[in-house]
Amino acid sequence: MVDTRTANIKSALALLCVDRFVLAIHDQSFPSDPDEESGRGTPYGKGGWAFLDFVARLGFNVIQLGPQGLTSRTDPSPYNGSIFAKDPLSLAPHSLSREGVAEGLSTLDDAGELTRKAAAGSGERVDYAAAWRFTDALLDKAGLRLAALRDRGAPAATEFERFRKALRGEAVNWFERDTAYEILSSIAGTDDWRRWGPPPTTPVDQCLFSPPRNLDAQARRRRQELPARYPDVADRYALAQYLLHVQHDSFRKRLKSLGLLLYGDAQIGFSHRDRWAWRSLFLDGYFMGAPPSRSNPEGQPWGYPLLNPDLMHPGGVGLELVKARFGKLLADYDGLRIDHPHGLVCPWVYRSSDPDPIHAVQSGARLNCTPGLADHTELVRHAIVSEEQLDESCARHDDDYVRDLRPEQVDRFGVAIEAVLQLARDRGFPSSSVLCEVLSTWPAPLEAVMTRHRLGRFCVTQKALPHEPDDVYRSENTKPQDRIMVGNHDTQPLWSLVGTQTDTWRRDRAGLLALHMAGDAGEREDLQAKLAADKRAFCKAMFTELFLAPARNVSVFFTDLLGMRETYNQPGTVGPHNWTLRVPRDYARLYAKRCARGEAFDVEASLAAALRVRSCDVSEGDRIALADRLEQGGKV
Repeated sequence: MVDTRTANIKSALALLCVDRFVLAIHDQSFPSDPDEESGRGTPYGKGGWAFLDFVARLGFNVIQLGPQGLTSRTDPSPYNGSIFAKDPLSLAPHSLSREGVAEGLSTLDDAGELTRKAAAGSGERVDYAAAWRFTDALLDKAGLRLAALRDRGAPAATEFERFRKALRGEAVNWFERDTAYEILSSIAGTDDWRRWGPPPTTPVDQCLFSPPRNLDAQARRRRQELPARYPDVADRYALAQYLLHVQHDSFRKRLKSLGLLLYGDAQIGFSHRDRWAWRSLFLDGYFMGAPPSRSNPEGQPWGYPLLNPDLMHPGGVGLELVKARFGKLLADYDGLRIDHPHGLVCPWVYRSSDPDPIHAVQSGARLNCTPGLADHTELVRHAIVSEEQLDESCARHDDDYVRDLRPEQVDRFGVAIEAVLQLARDRGFPSSSVLCEVLSTWPAPLEAVMTRHRLGRFCVTQKALPHEPDDVYRSENTKPQDRIMVGNHDTQPLWSLVGTQTDTWRRDRAGLLALHMAGDAGEREDLQAKLAADKRAFCKAMFTELFLAPARNVSVFFTDLLGMRETYNQPGTVGPHNWTLRVPRDYARLYAKRCARGEAFDVEASLAAALRVRSCDVSEGDRIALADRLEQGGKV
């Protein structure tokens, strides 16, 4: 049952034409109860479920997770995780104890001192080493339990085997490839295939699923031999995926009971295991990255392989891989965030042989927009546009470098996006359930594809330029299908941003807020002065602005919701603080305390302020009365 306070929030969201009120958080950032602490968060545990109850009472109706793919033991970035397999670090032991195949896993006392050390952690940051030790112990015990269930022919063991058989029967054999990778990693003692070598692995292991012709027969024998020789490793990997499948299914049912939809995140990059598994599908000699942009003037040499455009046509094996990957995602979620959709339409590519990655990415080109490039002659054959369609006065990475696309060219640029949308339509997804993470860079081919399909982009308002009316980060320039937010997982939380920016920045940004929130020039001037002088009022106005925009999808990253000041991820850097920030265990108390001080996102207060500014499809009296009720509602 929805309480009165939550009902008021939902009424306000409806009047302000907000269809999706999104809380964005990654798996590892969920809180855990002390007795289930593994060193890392998970949405599937008791602490995660309690946090979602809290979020639902605040009126959110969508949970946006980050990528849930399997990460390596040395790289915790979810955007470098696998494209098919889920990450066993998200397993929650207390939830497992309620599932048949994992019955009896409610405690892990026999996992030893490592588990107790993990459980003693504060839960404020992820400890990946402890989390892996904990998960290894958990899977060891689950494997013993599975063996006992098999011995007595228990139904749970039969259900596990049915799950594994279904995975083996999929058209794209990702499960076979991942199982082989797990076995070879176990043999070599590292999950980085670039460090494998004979002995103990064999030369053919480096190219097991894409061998040269003279090694094809040897590779076939090796693929058959590995699971037979190492059944325990194969069982362990399959069991982890089964348990994650069971927990994810329970999690979605729980969300549905709370009135919450679950959105997934389709990262554009490929993990190391995916590079190994699908290496024959990638374009030789090139990596994908991001060109110089407003957010990253130097560019970003990501080092991701990209699918060979020769294989990206209907029936092509590259496109079939994309369809299999997105088909699995659409089976797991109610909607999708497509990370950097440029990579599916017109990726920025650079030479992998250049010893200086920054020089390489700055000298790159946009794939399929490369006619006549003397420094990238290998790419010319993949061009979709002609030289006459290029504006040579622009830099290659400029959004307007390509112009005047014909419909059949948009068809070719959009073949992967169209395949994804067709999968969504086939499953009954509304078109609004797929959004594209397009920020400041929106090249013409991508814009043409997205405009054709009415796909929304993202607006990060903390980056708005107050003196440029056409700036993409100004809230009034959004469209209904867009998603608007103060910040995301790659930006400073608002509460630290206002303390690091100059007085001039805050005064100029306050002027833009006043333009949206005040009436005549005199009121705007007074409000601008007030907001520039009061950081708490400024932050509240930044959130209020989200509800005054044309965009019907409002997103909040968990750090902004809770008034946290540490940045979750600093793009382009590697360190112990990236990807490790978590929701504190006492989040409810901290949230109430910070809201009382004006130092967190007070949902009711911001909605009330928006209702006092924006006319709605009700009488002014009813609108103001709802605003009054919201302000009197207190804190959740």
